[in-house]
Amino acid sequence: MPEEGGSEPREPIRAPLAWSGLLLLVLAGVPWYLPEGTIGPVVLGFPLWTLFAVFSSLALCGYLSWMLLYHWETPEQHAETPEAPPRETPHDNGEDTNGHGGAV
Repeated sequence: MPEEGGSEPREPIRAPLAWSGLLLLVLAGVPWYLPEGTIGPVVLGFPLWTLFAVFSSLALCGYLSWMLLYHWETPEQHAETPEAPPRETPHDNGEDTNGHGGAV
């Protein structure tokens, strides 16, 4: 539920471009483009299509991580305001912080 006068948090699930990228990466990792039973060519002992699948999986992981880090805003992050005054810490006024009354 959005706050009064505020906007909703950003979510990549609502972005059509996010879905397009996911679809392309998944399709690149599935060897649908090869005839059934194809093994060759072999690279480093693996069929070429397995290398496509591995690199596609790594790209998919990177893409999802990027989306989550830079394009997803949780409700908690959305509610934070930069105008909040900094909290006072015990170091600010010279108090003992180890909880032992100065004894170690």
